[in-house]
Amino acid sequence: MKRKPVNSERVRGGYVFVKVAEPDVWKRKQVLFWEQLHGEKIDGKNEVVIFLDGNRLNFAPENLYKLTRQEYIYLNRNFPQTKDPKEKLCYIVPAKNTFSADTKYRFSHISFSL
Repeated sequence: MKRKPVNSERVRGGYVFVKVAEPDVWKRKQVLFWEQLHGEKIDGKNEVVIFLDGNRLNFAPENLYKLTRQEYIYLNRNFPQTKDPKEKLCYIVPAKNTFSADTKYRFSHISFSL
């Protein structure tokens, strides 16, 4: 089987992946775009980049939004799926507020015992 060269693209599950290194190191294209636009690395274990309009082929900067995985899960469990970017941003605000930086402080005084 012939290997694809670095910078090759492939589509899997509707997402575009770009080969970034050998052997077979692939990264989602929206993550690469976000990193180039904002000059920061995405922590693949704790952060995701979503498409506000739901179109996985629309890499316009205003269509990409970074969330923590925790915020992303909360968003998907508690709000309806929408392809309207403005409506989705309205749902993102409460998700971000739920897991703001002071979340650890707010719950640090609570202890649990079984």
